[in-house]
Amino acid sequence: MSSSFFKDVSSWFNGDTGGDTKASQDGDGTSSSGAADMAVRDPTAAAEPAGAADGSAEEPPEEKKALWAEVSSYVGRDVLSLISLPIWLMEPTSSLQKVAETFEYASILDVAAKHDDPNMRVALVAAFGVSAYAGIERTFKPFNPILGETFQLSEKDGKFHLLAEQVSHHPPISATAAKGEGWTYLLVSKPKTKFLGNSVEVYPIGRTRVTFPEHGETYYLLPPTSKAHNIIMGSTWVDTYGTLEVRSADGKGGAARRCILNLSECGWFGADRYHVKGVVKDEAGECKLAIEGKWNFGLDVYACDAKTGAKTGNPQPIYRVSPMPSPEIKGKYNFTRFCRFLNQLPEEGPNQPPLLATDSRIRPDRWNLDLGDDNTASAAKAVLETQQRAEAATRKEKGLAFQPRHFAEVSDAEANLQPDEPPMDDIPMFELTSKPEAPHETVPGKVAGAPQGEGQPPAFAPWEFAPAPN
Repeated sequence: MSSSFFKDVSSWFNGDTGGDTKASQDGDGTSSSGAADMAVRDPTAAAEPAGAADGSAEEPPEEKKALWAEVSSYVGRDVLSLISLPIWLMEPTSSLQKVAETFEYASILDVAAKHDDPNMRVALVAAFGVSAYAGIERTFKPFNPILGETFQLSEKDGKFHLLAEQVSHHPPISATAAKGEGWTYLLVSKPKTKFLGNSVEVYPIGRTRVTFPEHGETYYLLPPTSKAHNIIMGSTWVDTYGTLEVRSADGKGGAARRCILNLSECGWFGADRYHVKGVVKDEAGECKLAIEGKWNFGLDVYACDAKTGAKTGNPQPIYRVSPMPSPEIKGKYNFTRFCRFLNQLPEEGPNQPPLLATDSRIRPDRWNLDLGDDNTASAAKAVLETQQRAEAATRKEKGLAFQPRHFAEVSDAEANLQPDEPPMDDIPMFELTSKPEAPHETVPGKVAGAPQGEGQPPAFAPWEFAPAPN
């Protein structure tokens, strides 16, 4: 990938686990990730004053009290789409854009597609899965996508394309398809949350498939849990912990090549936070490679003992997290440079499809929040939510079901359900019916037009029944 906004790992990754390449990382939990300036926090530590330098979502006590009065009755429940949160808790992104943000290190998959060793391929797919957490420590919440909302991303050299769409509102489900050099990616995401009073656990329920056509391989990923702490009282911080597993998909439920990584939960005074450790095993259960590192810094791969998985070779870096940009770029939301790039309208070019009128970047609430106009953003958010409810009422009155524009639900047999994936009645499987490199050509739909007034984006129009605003 040629763009400077995608981190290219191929220049220093050669897959030689027996080499003498040395990799270093800080032992105190600091990093160069999108949360480099966020201090490691003990959950029992005293609250810090509002406006802390880490960019956490601190507000005056009266606003926190008002929020608690609204959400206290939801303790123990999935609150993802039950509550309309105030604008001061939001960041100017959408959840679809957050999915696209996980592709900053997509060149890991480019390297995997070219690698001859299947053990290294599964290790690299797992590393790509871990790289997605490098930017998750931001403590503001992205906007929930409107039904039919999309996000598209195309690389200037035409070698990478992504298209995501919100395919269901209740429950919230999104579908994402991407393709790069020698690989394809499909994600159907139905995240669930559990509100615990002063924290929220996020369970990333879904299906993730990475396919290497030239190798005839498909891998699926089972992700860990994330938890946001101190969302009402104290300084908010995010942790990701549990098991991330990547398996080869054979469709038969038999033995699979796999990579099993353990992401340590943050202990007292930040002990073990960010730490990742695991092994690659072949179909016979023999350890082939060891992997270790920190999800906010990067991962290394090692040769290992076939029985115990103990490291026996020198570290070979797989990837390193990009440095944090200047304060002017990261702003109050602690944005990475890649996230800031995704907030910009794409430049016209031979490999850049026209922007759809359903794209997240032209949502008026997100747009105005990015400009720092909280009042206009809050009003626009209320208008969009009201319009979405009106659309749902019209759809119900007409006896219609929403039909995604770019994806279609597939049958149980076509889904090729894999062991330990959620059942089909819990989350359906979707396939891409459009083209990520030119969705406007294969699916009828409006393309974003002229700006709607000075400093405002083109009209955002995901609606089935209502015309775009004048």
